[in-house]
Amino acid sequence: MILKHGGKVQSNVGYKTDYLIFARARTEKFKKAKRLVSQGVKIKRLQYNQFLQMAAKYDTEDRQLPEFIVENDKLVKYNGNSNVVVIPDGITSIGRNAFYYNELLVELVIGKGVVAIEKEAFKKCYNLKVVQLPETLLEIEDGAFEHCENLEKIVLPDSVTQIGKRAFAYCKQLKDISFPKKLKICGEEVFSDCISLEKIEFVANISSVPRKAFANCKLLKTVELNDKITKIDAAAFDGCERLSDVLLPSKLKYLFDRAFANCISLSKMQLPSGVKVIEDQVFFNCTALKEIELSENLTQIKYGCFENCTSLSKIIMYDALKKIGEYAFKDCISLTEKSFIVFSREA
Repeated sequence: MILKHGGKVQSNVGYKTDYLIFARARTEKFKKAKRLVSQGVKIKRLQYNQFLQMAAKYDTEDRQLPEFIVENDKLVKYNGNSNVVVIPDGITSIGRNAFYYNELLVELVIGKGVVAIEKEAFKKCYNLKVVQLPETLLEIEDGAFEHCENLEKIVLPDSVTQIGKRAFAYCKQLKDISFPKKLKICGEEVFSDCISLEKIEFVANISSVPRKAFANCKLLKTVELNDKITKIDAAAFDGCERLSDVLLPSKLKYLFDRAFANCISLSKMQLPSGVKVIEDQVFFNCTALKEIELSENLTQIKYGCFENCTSLSKIIMYDALKKIGEYAFKDCISLTEKSFIVFSREA
């Protein structure tokens, strides 16, 4: 659109509007109009034939734009219409929204030298299937590939140290992912709603699983967590309906709200000794959970922790447990007095 307007084009009497905002003003007349509008001046009339002439001129100029718009080694905009795009070597970053909502893009190869992919650079590239990233890449910012709903394959190079929030959220065809070994920062909801994701190798050099990192990954079956993990944040695996067995890292200390809520295939769980408190609804609606061994140092189970765990029939606990929150075992219809096996820490 060459200009945005509040009125209608009328070919017989001219073009009338209260305000004209010229999005791509290049002539002195258009620049003057834009300045006047920015100062609050109302422009009442522009002859319709003038409008057509200007629009035709701008359309011609747009068709002559280069495929890649590069400023200071940053790719700020892609103007091509290819299904396969190879970003040439020498570019150091891909700018915000550079490919936003590009529905033609199917395959992407990013050349050597790129160190950063900025916010939402490839967001809503709905038909993008394959991405090849360079070994020079250090940072993938917030929402960089969000809603690339047909993305099937992407390998994150070990050079990556930072992945932003929702970077790959709603990549609905992505089936497996390995985290870079040098990763230090990982944002919230990074792979949330990746409904085809089946396997995760979380071997990154970070100490926590972020909030909602894998929420609603409904086909996720296998999770490998590194030994450095000390915290699983809120709702990290909420809604992972196929997740059946998780080996928690030995150094784990914190399980935050709803960390494994609605994991309806989870059958058993053993909490490491470092876990002293289980937060609200951590295992809410884990309807297949039959057995859990609590930490020997656990002192508190908070609100609704095991609510609606209808298959839960065996709980191994220790006498360090002092406080059980409201509704902690609500609707655990398989529990009986014999379900609780209590050990002394000094035994």
